[in-house]
Amino acid sequence: MPRSDTATEKLGQSLEGLHRALDQARARSGNDGLSASELAYLRAIEHLQHTIPVGHDGEDGPHISELADRLGVRRASASAMLKKLEAAKLTKRVACRYDARAQHILLTAPARAALSSQPETYAELTRKISDRLSTDELVQLTGILGRCLAEPSETDRHS
Repeated sequence: MPRSDTATEKLGQSLEGLHRALDQARARSGNDGLSASELAYLRAIEHLQHTIPVGHDGEDGPHISELADRLGVRRASASAMLKKLEAAKLTKRVACRYDARAQHILLTAPARAALSSQPETYAELTRKISDRLSTDELVQLTGILGRCLAEPSETDRHS
């Protein structure tokens, strides 16, 4: 069934409203002026540090290629953001002891502090949304958002 231009317009307006609400939540959280992109990188590094297999150089953090893969960006983009995060003293790179060409990314204490304050960032907005939706609607919204934000599978890319 063809989608109407009105429905697509309304979706765009809703996304803009959600974006404003998220920006306001971040501003109220006192996130030390970090952008959404900077926070996404810090969260990805934190996640990767927790998922490094035992026996891997885990105490040294993920490689830049792992970070780029996690975020779905090019290595050059990840490297540029890491330079910015390093300048802000939020990350540091250390040489890999197994590959002289590789580096590991570590979070600094200020980055860990910024991340520890983040769970509350969206708590108010989450409560606001959940107060207005039924349990079934919340389940549907979560499923729809998950489906929309998921990476396309190989079969989706080739169809």
